[in-house]
Amino acid sequence: MSTPTHADNALVLLAAGRSTRFGRLKQLAAIGPGGTTLIDYAVYDAKQVGFRRVVFVVRAEIEADMRAAYGNRFTDMTVEFVHQNLDDLPRGCVCPPGRERPWGTAHAVWAARSAVRERFAVISADDFYGRHAYEQLARQVFNPAADHDAAAIIGFQLGGTLSKFGGVSRGVCEVGPDDNLIATHEYRVIEDRPEGPVAIEGNREIKLSRDAPVSMNMWSFPATLPALLEDEHRGFFAELTPDDRLSRELYLTDCARRLVENGKLRIHVPRAESEWFGVTYDADTPIVRQKIDALIEAGAYPADLWAK
Repeated sequence: MSTPTHADNALVLLAAGRSTRFGRLKQLAAIGPGGTTLIDYAVYDAKQVGFRRVVFVVRAEIEADMRAAYGNRFTDMTVEFVHQNLDDLPRGCVCPPGRERPWGTAHAVWAARSAVRERFAVISADDFYGRHAYEQLARQVFNPAADHDAAAIIGFQLGGTLSKFGGVSRGVCEVGPDDNLIATHEYRVIEDRPEGPVAIEGNREIKLSRDAPVSMNMWSFPATLPALLEDEHRGFFAELTPDDRLSRELYLTDCARRLVENGKLRIHVPRAESEWFGVTYDADTPIVRQKIDALIEAGAYPADLWAK
C-alpha cells in the first residue's frame, strides 16, 4: 500500500445550506475585495497549512452556480463536488413524502463518503475560522500516528460566536481534564444578553458561560466515519415520529456524542486562539467585512487571494 500524501486528505466543505436566516445564498455572498467570499478565505487558509483537495457538499440545484464560482478558482487545489440529496440515504432508511428540509450536518458529511480516502477535515461554508484554527486542524488531520478512532473538534469560545442580531444554534462541548470530549449539548437558540449567553429550550432558559468551548463544525475525522454514520442514520430514522419526520435533523455533534459514549470515537478538543466570525444574518455582513479589511491591512491576507 502506498504512503498517503496530503493530496489524499480532503477538506470537506459543507455548502448545501439554504441560508434561510440570511435571505440569500451565503456561499456566494461577497465579503472581501474583488468579491471574495468566506469560502475563499477558508480554502486559502486550508491551503497554507497543507490541504490540496476541497470537496464541496452542495444541493444539486446550486451546483452549477457553485461550480461556476469555485470550480477553477483556487490555485493548486483539486476541487470536487458531491450532492446532498434527500433520498440519498443508507440502506433501510426511506425519505418520507413531503420532506423538503435537509437531513442535517451528519447527513451532509455522509454524502461525501465517495470522496473520503484518508483522514479528512470538515468545515462549514459560512464560517471564518482563522489561521490558528486551521493549524490546529492540520495537526489532527495530517498526524500519521493517529489511531483509527481518533477525531477532533476545534473548540471556540461561545462568547465569540454569538450574533447581536438574533439567536444562533451551537453545540456546547463538555470536555474532560485530558481535553477529550465527554459530551456535546446542542442548543437550537442561544441569545447574547448583557448578563451572558442564554440557551432557550421551550419555556426554559439555560445560562451558559462565555468561555464554554463550542463546536463550529470544524472537525478532523478518520476515514471510517461514514460507515459509523450509517448506523447513526438508521437509529435516527427508527425514532422519527409523524410529528417530526418533515423537520427533524441529524446533527454531527449528536452523532459525535453517541460515538464517544459507545467507545467508537475518541474526540480531542484543541482550542482555537484565532477569532471566529460568520454570517448568520444579513446584518452580520458589514461587521464581517470590517474584520476582513482589518486583517488585510494588518498583512494577514493579501488583497488578491488567488493572484496568478
